[in-house]
This record gives sequence, C-alpha cells and structure tokens, in this order.
Amino acid sequence: MKFRSILAVASLVLSLFTSTDHRSINCKGCWQPSTEPIAISEAFGVNVHFIDPIPAEMKMIADAGFRWVRTDFKWEVTERERGKYDFTSYERLMNALE
Repeated sequence: MKFRSILAVASLVLSLFTSTDHRSINCKGCWQPSTEPIAISEAFGVNVHFIDPIPAEMKMIADAGFRWVRTDFKWEVTERERGKYDFTSYERLMNALE
C-alpha cells in the first residue's frame, strides 16, 4: 500500500512537470487575446448536420471565414419514393451557403 502511494505521488509529480510549458512564463502578453483577426486558410472547412439553413447559422459560418462546407447526404430525404428524386432541400442549402 505504501509503495502504491509513493508511486501515485511520483507519477503525479512527473506528469505535472512534463506537461508544464515553462517557456510561456516570460512571454509578454501570452495570456491576452489577440487584437488581430484570425485568418483561416481556405483549405479548412466546417461540417454541418442540417439541411434546412438558418440565416444565423449561415452568418456564423461566413463570419468565421470558412469557405468549404460539408454536409450529410440523407438518401431518405432525397428519394422518398423509389425512383423519384428530390434535391430541393439541398438546393436551398446550397443557395443559402453562396
């Protein structure tokens, strides 16, 4: 029992020591938010799990700087009846994303 306690304390001390970023101690302004806007690369996108666009959500995606959007493709929404396809919900989403 005593050995387990010593081992637990030692592992805690070692994990805290190795996870601490000692370089940020002398970094002026490290803990303050940047005043410059964050630039998101055009290679990044966002994944959405909805088909019906909500204007506020579209604005958040645009304001965040995302230019690529990936969405789930729900076949049961597109082909409700065998052989008849309806892409209108996805067309609404695409128009809102433009």
